Amino acid sequence: MESPKVSVIIPVYNAGHRLRACIDSLVNQTLKEIELIFVLDCPTDGSDTVVYEYAKLYKNIIVIKNEKNLNIGLSRNEGINVAKGKYIAFCDHDDIVKEFMYEHMYHIGEEQDADIVLGVPEYKYFNSTKNKVYYYPKEGNVKEILLPLIIGRDDSMQGWEFYFSHGVIWDNIYRREMINSFQISFIDNNKVTYEDNLFLIECLIHCNKSVVYNRLVYIHTIEDTNTAATQAYMNPYKVLAYITYLDNLLERNNLREKYHTNFINSVCSYLKDCYRNELKGNIKNIGKFKKVLDIIKDNPSSIKVLNSIKASGYVDGTKNIFTKICHCLLYTSDAADD
Repeated sequence: MESPKVSVIIPVYNAGHRLRACIDSLVNQTLKEIELIFVLDCPTDGSDTVVYEYAKLYKNIIVIKNEKNLNIGLSRNEGINVAKGKYIAFCDHDDIVKEFMYEHMYHIGEEQDADIVLGVPEYKYFNSTKNKVYYYPKEGNVKEILLPLIIGRDDSMQGWEFYFSHGVIWDNIYRREMINSFQISFIDNNKVTYEDNLFLIECLIHCNKSVVYNRLVYIHTIEDTNTAATQAYMNPYKVLAYITYLDNLLERNNLREKYHTNFINSVCSYLKDCYRNELKGNIKNIGKFKKVLDIIKDNPSSIKVLNSIKASGYVDGTKNIFTKICHCLLYTSDAADD
C-alpha cells in the first residue's frame, strides 16, 4: 500500500455483535490508501478474535494490544503514536461509517487546505423514532463559531444547540501534522470525563482552518439503557477534573477572558447534570446530592471557578430554578467563600 492518506483509530473493548458491521464499513471504504488501527483494550467477549480474523484478510489493518485496560482515551493515543496517514480519524467499535466518508473528506481537506474536516453524524437509537441527523446550519470555515459553543452553550446561537458543550470527534478528520506539532492527545478518561470535548476544543484552538462537509458520513449507536456509561461520565470527581482541565487549557492559551461566558455556562450545565444524576428524581437520594456538594466544596479549583461565576452575576440572571437552588446550596457553607 502507498503511504496512507487517512489513518482510522478504533479502540476495541467488548464490542459485542456490532463489531463485524463496524469493521465491514471500514474495510469497504472507497479510499484505498487508508490504514485501520485497531487498539485492543483487553476485551473479554471475543472481540479480539474477530479483529485478528479480519487482520488476516486485510493488509491495511494494524493491531495494537494494550497490556492493561486503558479505556478509550488513552487507547486512542496508542493509535495516534503509530499512525502514518496525512489525516487521522476515530471510530467507535460499534458504529458505522459511510463507504465514501474518508475519500470525500480527505479530498476536501486537501483542496481547501483544512486542518479539520467536519462531517455529519446520525444518532441511532434502539427506538428508531428517536434517530436524528445533525446537519450544520452553516458551511465553510466554522472554527470561530464552533469553538465557543463546545466550550459552553450560547442560547443566542439558534440551530447550533447540538454542539453546546458537546464535542463530537468521530465524524471528522484531523491533520496529523497539527496533532503532532501541538502534542494534542486524549486525557485519561479513567480520571477526567468528556475527553472528546477536550480533544476537539484543543484541535480547534490550534487549527488554521476547519471546514464542513455537510453530508451524513457517520452513524453513532446509542444504547438507551447504558446507565453505567452515564454514571461514569457524570461522576462528580471526573466532572470537576474536566472543569479544572478546561479552565487550565483556556488560561494556557490566553482564551479565558474571551470565552468566559461560555465557560461559566459549561460549568453550571455540568454541575447541574451531576446533581440530577445523583437525585434521579427521588428526594430520598438527597444524601448523594449532599455528597456531590461536599466534593465540590473540597475542591480548590472548583471553588475558584464558582467564585468567578458568583462575581459574574450569571446565577442572578438565569431563569433556571435548578441552577439557582444548587448554587444557593453551595454557598450555605463558609468553604465556598474562602
